[in-house]
Amino acid sequence: MSSEASNPEFEKSLAELEESLRKLKERYQEIQQSQQQQAELLKELLEVEPDLEMVEQVKSMRDELQILEVTLESGLLKDDELRRLFWLAVKNGLMGDVFWQGLRFGGIGLIFGWLLRSFL
Repeated sequence: MSSEASNPEFEKSLAELEESLRKLKERYQEIQQSQQQQAELLKELLEVEPDLEMVEQVKSMRDELQILEVTLESGLLKDDELRRLFWLAVKNGLMGDVFWQGLRFGGIGLIFGWLLRSFL
């Protein structure tokens, strides 16, 4: 047994990764089902002949299509997953370099501007 397998942080990260993968697979299945349902509704909509009795059915089909389009446009990531990924990147230091570079160059710009204004 390696030291990585007994490491609680490794096990926790592995569990989080498995949970993320499970959620991603569920979301992918939702998207596939939505695409299939969208194709079926479009096919039904094209088959419907213009008839006064069918106007309500056509309206409801269009509404359903719009809802499905919104679902499909959301892609694979939901808001809570994007938020979690953002904070994970911050936690791992990916945003730290950007912050310190912005602070450094912004500070230099302020000092340079202050010097120019005071001497000119």
